[in-house]
Amino acid sequence: MSPPSGSGLGGDWWDASPRPGRGDTDLHRTSRGEPIDTLREETIAYRDVYGRRRTMRARVTEDDPAADPFYRTRLVVDADRLVEYVQKRVHAAGRRAPANSAATSRAPDGIDAVDNEIQMGLHLVDAFGEENYPRELSHLVGYYPDDADREPFVLLAERGRPVERFAGRLLLDQVEQFPTSLLRALDLLESAGVVHRWLTTRTVQFDDRHVQITDFRHAVLVGERCGPAPDPRWAAPEAVYGDGPATTKEDVYSVGRVLNEVIADRSGRASTRRGGAERLLGSDGPLGRMVDHDPDLRPPAAEVLAALGRDVDRAAGTRRARSGGDARFVEGLRSFDAIVRRRGTGDDEPTPRPTTGGADRGRR
Repeated sequence: MSPPSGSGLGGDWWDASPRPGRGDTDLHRTSRGEPIDTLREETIAYRDVYGRRRTMRARVTEDDPAADPFYRTRLVVDADRLVEYVQKRVHAAGRRAPANSAATSRAPDGIDAVDNEIQMGLHLVDAFGEENYPRELSHLVGYYPDDADREPFVLLAERGRPVERFAGRLLLDQVEQFPTSLLRALDLLESAGVVHRWLTTRTVQFDDRHVQITDFRHAVLVGERCGPAPDPRWAAPEAVYGDGPATTKEDVYSVGRVLNEVIADRSGRASTRRGGAERLLGSDGPLGRMVDHDPDLRPPAAEVLAALGRDVDRAAGTRRARSGGDARFVEGLRSFDAIVRRRGTGDDEPTPRPTTGGADRGRR
């Protein structure tokens, strides 16, 4: 599909193209190739990032056949604006079992995962603002409207395809573009105080020009204590079995692994020996330090970008006090926090005003 440039979700997400009329939907396809006019119609009620209840007249695809222990995923096209979103819905197999009063802990489930994506999405929108939201991070659009919803979901603006499809197959200019874009994405996460914890060739997406980091179900804020990393194949050594406070060094290691997987051939050399890629993967390049077993020796993303001769290009407004820039956003935080508290406790007491920083995110 060819959504219009400047979708209202933070800048140029796609190549510029004329906005089609409603009668021209048969000329458009989803990013998966389905003609929009053949999709089933559905009305979706949701809350936006400001906590306001919204209704969307949508065309929806069938669920993605890819297996996920927690989610059913489908594409949702706003029939009025012809903008495509990703909707992740918690399926029955991903929901928590009935509470066991004797249990002191339980494994995370689909509701935990979708709630965490919402919480991190709200934090990122607050950190960067709606107008300056960076294309390198998936963008929260909305979430399930209340605690009685039978199918909790999150609605996201995402683009690109999993970068695993590009491994060893990047074109000449993409060998330069991909590492630069991924490192800028990592720098954005670092500046927002977010540790993704699950950066892999499936959660990193690429649209031939720009990277986008997606799927924040396991993300935490810097300094939060967390359990073992969700996928040891991509995790930093200290995170595989660790239960200490999260640091950005974990993501530096994972990004180093992704870069090596995508732009290096089987010999470990750049698949195209050219410019920045050669400097990155060369014997004296920063990639070796990114995957060092000692986290203190791993360079931050900005340092690697500088070594490649690239600007950081960090979005304005990062690291500002949470909820400090937009009074409407306070209501969005309060709205979601109230939903989580009512579902968890049956308590309808009003939620305290959110504080700055990330220490209190209503985590369960």
